[in-house]
Amino acid sequence: MSLSGITGDGLATYVASMLSQAQQKTGTTDDAAATARARASASSALDTIAHSRQSVSAQAGLAKQRTQLTTDLQAALSKAGLAVKGELGFSVDADGEVQVTGTKDDQQMIASFLKKDTTKPGFTQRITALVQSADKLSASMRDNAAWVQAARYAGRNGNMAALYATFAQTQDATAASYRIDAKSGSLTYPGVLSSRA
Repeated sequence: MSLSGITGDGLATYVASMLSQAQQKTGTTDDAAATARARASASSALDTIAHSRQSVSAQAGLAKQRTQLTTDLQAALSKAGLAVKGELGFSVDADGEVQVTGTKDDQQMIASFLKKDTTKPGFTQRITALVQSADKLSASMRDNAAWVQAARYAGRNGNMAALYATFAQTQDATAASYRIDAKSGSLTYPGVLSSRA
């Protein structure tokens, strides 16, 4: 069954059932195909929102912040006689704490550097602000994308609220991540158009 020709509560029920089956890992070909179609539809809606004037402008602002942060951080590391040997990833958890991924040596190096950092605002604060802003923008774009899908399939008498709630579940909710290596930095989050500089 495809999504075409289904509207309103019928679509909401169909997608909800499809997601439930996928979560139960039934593993059938039909379930996998249905889930893939739902994800593709969600991705397409998110891409549409991401290309809107408002979203493009907001992403450009984040890209500018990312570029400046990367330049400043790499310069500060170089001045301290330090360098990232592999790749470091920074995310922010629910408590607002920065989480770091990378090799053990790189993690120890950046932890020591950030602990001694006396710049104002500090690099930890700047990384947190950048990643949280990306998460906030991504959440807004995903929310708008779910409404776009709901409006598309609701029909004249459709229940948009139910459809929105259903489609919101199909959106990619991966947390934003700021990453740096010896030469560049990147900022990734669902809906981002370009992330590396």
